[in-house]
Amino acid sequence: MICRITKSFRFDAAHRLPEVPADHKCGRLHGHTYVVKLGLEGELDPLMGWVQDYGEVSAAFAPLYEQLDHHNLNEI
Repeated sequence: MICRITKSFRFDAAHRLPEVPADHKCGRLHGHTYVVKLGLEGELDPLMGWVQDYGEVSAAFAPLYEQLDHHNLNEI
């Protein structure tokens, strides 16, 4: 049976929009809280009864999280 799991991750980061008019507030450096929703689909493991261990999903996302959280997205 094909199943889908999702896991959400939140991170905070700064950015600016360099192409807006000079007096536009988004042209200045500012921050947001972002949400990444990661979805996986696959066959259920017949022994474990799940698609993937959520701990393994978190571990796989960790390197990207470290690159994004509390960084300037314009520099990435």
